[in-house]
Amino acid sequence: MYQTNRLENYQTNRLEMPAQKISGETKAENKLRRTAVCRANAKIGFSVHLAAYVFAIAAQALINLAFTPQFLWFLFPAAAWGIGVATHGAIVFAWLNSDLKRRLVETEMRRLRDVSADAPLDAPNRDYVPMAWKDA
Repeated sequence: MYQTNRLENYQTNRLEMPAQKISGETKAENKLRRTAVCRANAKIGFSVHLAAYVFAIAAQALINLAFTPQFLWFLFPAAAWGIGVATHGAIVFAWLNSDLKRRLVETEMRRLRDVSADAPLDAPNRDYVPMAWKDA
């Protein structure tokens, strides 16, 4: 419980937004504000990542062209890091704005509701055996 609240407060407060409910704000508005703060943080994180990419690759290109212009080695880190930047952008602008997370949560909630009534949700899973125990 403590870890979850600490993580939630960290994620919410990264933009200096108050974690507590603003006066006159309903529960739904509070949840919307938290979601908006999370998405804004993700977009800021992508912007920082993109800026670092542009400056670092530009610096590498300058060094490459100044010392070894016959072989354009800076294209290799540009391509490799570019894949990471593109993936980060896709996650921020496509994944976060999709309903996939909501649908996954709803599916999981339906699955948990279908658990038989004789097995409470907080009961340990009797079928689960840690990998370290299988050899013993």
